[in-house]
Amino acid sequence: MGASYGGIPDIEHLITLQNGDPGLDQVQISVNGVAFEVGNLQPNEVRVLDVASAMQPGDSNAVLVRGQGAPGQEIDVLIADMTFSAEAAEVTPSPAPTDATTDVSPEPTDE
Repeated sequence: MGASYGGIPDIEHLITLQNGDPGLDQVQISVNGVAFEVGNLQPNEVRVLDVASAMQPGDSNAVLVRGQGAPGQEIDVLIADMTFSAEAAEVTPSPAPTDATTDVSPEPTDE
């Protein structure tokens, strides 16, 4: 399961992930077909990704977010030109390619 968003302006290039408790193990994000992997997430951890390198000029960008973890776990996602809080003010460079806050339903794992 996952969530998809369209019509995202290029100025909204920061994706903030606020993991639940226990939360998800990893999240896959696709921005206009460019894949980013966020792994080894800890409970209540906040990560900010700058995906400007995958954004196209204008307001026609598409973002797909998919999560993996135990059933029933959640992560909050914010796609914006800002972060959730001062704690998340340090932006992590986007990992190499491999509208509002929402909860992403995880895909079951074989654990």
